[in-house]
Order: sequence, then C-alpha cells, then structure tokens
Amino acid sequence: MKLYISGPISSPDPDIKRSNLERFNVEERKLRETYGCKIINPASLEGECDTWEDYLARDLLIIIREQPEIWLLPNWQSSTGAKLEVAVAKRMKLKIHNENG
Repeated sequence: MKLYISGPISSPDPDIKRSNLERFNVEERKLRETYGCKIINPASLEGECDTWEDYLARDLLIIIREQPEIWLLPNWQSSTGAKLEVAVAKRMKLKIHNENG
C-alpha cells in the first residue's frame, strides 16, 4: 500500500504555509507509524518546482504514475490543488480516505 497525503499547503501568509507544511510532516510520521507503508508527502518534496502550477503538475503525475491511496487532511476542500488531486483519484478509481472529514 502507498498513501499520498493531500490537503492545503500554499498560502500568501508565510505563517499559515509553514503551519500547513508542518501538518503534512506530522501526518506523515503518524501514517508511517500506523501503516508502515510508503508515504508520499508532497510537502517533503517542497522546493523542487518554481510555481504552484509546476507543483500541481508534479503531484498529479505522482498520483497517475504511482496510483497511491489518497489520505485527505482536514480542510482539504479549501485547497484547489487537493480538489484536483481528488478528482483525478476518483477518475482513476483510487481509494480515498477521510473524504467527508
């Protein structure tokens, strides 16, 4: 099993963005301890791209190529990127966790 963490990362407010990044990292540690599987944490890949669109393209390609289950963080619906990730995952019939949470 592979899990891809999805939720809000970007924000014009640097404090909110920092908090969002930390939430991804905390969740990655918890998932690794609980499931012991490969965790794909887009926040740990931060810095490889120049624009939001580049990050989105990279992350959607990861979902398409690796076909992980999607692990949604709280408030994922507020993220345009997470909503697109969920749409792709649904189209691919990937398992989605916490969709209503």
